[in-house]
Amino acid sequence: MPPFWTVVVNSVAVPLVVACGSTYVTFWLASRRFRSERWWDRRAGAYQQIIEALHHVKRGTENRLDDLEHQPTGDQEQQDQLRARYRAGWDEILKAIDVASFLLPRAAQDALDTLMKEVNKADEGADAPGFNVYDAYRARFDAIRKCLGVLPDIAKKDLSVA
Repeated sequence: MPPFWTVVVNSVAVPLVVACGSTYVTFWLASRRFRSERWWDRRAGAYQQIIEALHHVKRGTENRLDDLEHQPTGDQEQQDQLRARYRAGWDEILKAIDVASFLLPRAAQDALDTLMKEVNKADEGADAPGFNVYDAYRARFDAIRKCLGVLPDIAKKDLSVA
């Protein structure tokens, strides 16, 4: 090869190939990291929504237990707001159970499934005479509290936080 072509190959072609290769590798790594971070954001958002919904359901259940133990306290508007949040919280939890298989790990799915089994068990026989509403709400409350005790730890482990 003539010296001219050797200079061209060494000074232009080799750096061009190296630049293209490094650009491709950099782009590939950056897009992979971006997808990973977006996935983390989605999972974190799902955990946040579920924990907020559990909070609203727990609060509504506490309020209902207080009403059953004593005379209802607070004004009717406040009671209606709590009931609306309670229903919205259950709707969010049911939606989360459907979405959980896509976003959340098996441990989180199991915690939500256990919650629903315990709540359904508490509601068994609701139409039967002598059904104890207080005991049903107490069982619901305990199931919700148990799930709230487990789910944040699962989320921290899954999201590698603290």
